[in-house]
Formats: sequence, structure tokens, C-alpha cells
Amino acid sequence: MSKLPFSPYRGFIQIAYVSNDFDHALEYFAEQQGIPSFMELREMEFEIQPGRNAVCNIGLSFVGEVQIEIIQPLSGECAIYSDPLPEREFALRFHHLAQLIDTEEEFEAQRQAQLEAGKELVIDGANPGNVRYFYTDYRAELGHYIEHVWYSEQGRAGFQMIPRI
Repeated sequence: MSKLPFSPYRGFIQIAYVSNDFDHALEYFAEQQGIPSFMELREMEFEIQPGRNAVCNIGLSFVGEVQIEIIQPLSGECAIYSDPLPEREFALRFHHLAQLIDTEEEFEAQRQAQLEAGKELVIDGANPGNVRYFYTDYRAELGHYIEHVWYSEQGRAGFQMIPRI
């Protein structure tokens, strides 16, 4: 694997967790981590790869400048989120860090650099006009995925709806 020409930690914006019980996870963060409210996107469908979608419950909240995300996989192509979770007892697991990329050109350059470095894009999706994103698998090296994300102006405007503490 070749060395990347950038750091995936530059522009760090998000810490994401997966859970098998969305409501319990929201309660945990309110009671134990002091994050009282999340934007709740229930049964949200999004692209994992072209033509392949996942359906998940997603919670978003900003703590200062860092966004906390909670993901509960529900159906579709969501093994990347469900694989680390047990079937029965409540679980909350660290899943990924996200890097906010400023321009679509930088996004394309980073995407290409990851591919040239031999990294598989385990998620490669978009919501046209709002956001483009891909995940790289750094579990062997770092123990987690890294999400690389670019938002249009319209997409960034949506940040205003996310609770902040």
C-alpha cells in the first residue's frame, strides 16, 4: 500500500457509532454523555453503492464543532453497519470518523488517491445536489472506517437543523 498524499484527519467533523437499538442509544447519550437531543432521521434510505441502498435510523447532534452520529441498521445493504453488532443484547459500537472535504475537486482527488493507495471504497454514494461520500476501510490499520464527505452549499445549509450543545 502506498503512502497517501494527504491526511484523512484534516477536516475531521464526525464520530459515528452503530447500535442495534436506536432509542436506547439516544437515551444513553442523553443520560450518560450529556447530549440531550439529536436530529432523528428514521428509516432513512441512502446509497451504499450505485444501485444499492441501505435503510437506517440516523441521529445527528453537534457537540461544539464535532458531529456525533448514531446509526441503527434496519434493512437493505447495511452489513457494514450491522456486522459489528450482536443480535440480542443492546450494543453501541464505534464505527467511523468522518472527514469534511471543502471542494468537490478535493473530494475527487482524495477518492482517486485512496484508490491508488489500494484502499477499497466500501461505500461510494451520493445524494445528488447535496452530498457525495465514500468510506475507506482502515480497520486493519486503525480499527475503524473513515468516511470522506463533501457537501454542496445546499447540503451544508442542512447543518443548521442539527441540534448543538
